[in-house]
Amino acid sequence: MDEEQAIFIIGKQLSALRNSGEDLSEELIKVGNSWISPNELADEYDKHFPPGPRRHKQVTDRVFEYSVVPSRDCRGELMGLYIQYQGQSFDVLEKAEVFPCNGREDVKTQIWTSKCNRYDVIEGRLYTFVIDKLEEKISMAKASFRVDDMTFCEEIPIAGKDRLWISDEKSDHSCRVYFPFFTFDKFWPAWNGYVELRKKQIDELRVQD
Repeated sequence: MDEEQAIFIIGKQLSALRNSGEDLSEELIKVGNSWISPNELADEYDKHFPPGPRRHKQVTDRVFEYSVVPSRDCRGELMGLYIQYQGQSFDVLEKAEVFPCNGREDVKTQIWTSKCNRYDVIEGRLYTFVIDKLEEKISMAKASFRVDDMTFCEEIPIAGKDRLWISDEKSDHSCRVYFPFFTFDKFWPAWNGYVELRKKQIDELRVQD
């Protein structure tokens, strides 16, 4: 892809993200024989098509509390998480496979917060969940799910056109989110539907082989 194509294809997408209030990644993008920052590509696109008023990133001072679900007889299985905020409890991850039973300290080390404090990223054993504390929604950044008795699929789930870059200025943590955010009560039906679709796609690819 040459520079002009990159400006009008990638630059357009980056401009829209930045104009909606998102921080762009600092990772350089290869365009032809050059490496260009996402902000430079967005700037070049904006020269041709000036954007409307830029919205400020929605920040929040909310702090969610996370604790593993107690289990008397874990036997090496994975535990879920309690999520609490000012007396409210959210059970979206209560029965999920998040952390191993012997990894209670992972709650402290494997959960980090975005620069704006809006998002909490939970890096579990099989899944990386992203919590939107402002809108009380959840998404999936990475996942490992069983396709059949012998096969696991590890991937970055992609659905829809939205994407989000999340980083933590206090460390080197970062992740991209390409899966939609759902309210807590609608997340698992949507995710299970995605998994079933991916299983069918994988089966079709195997038949082609």
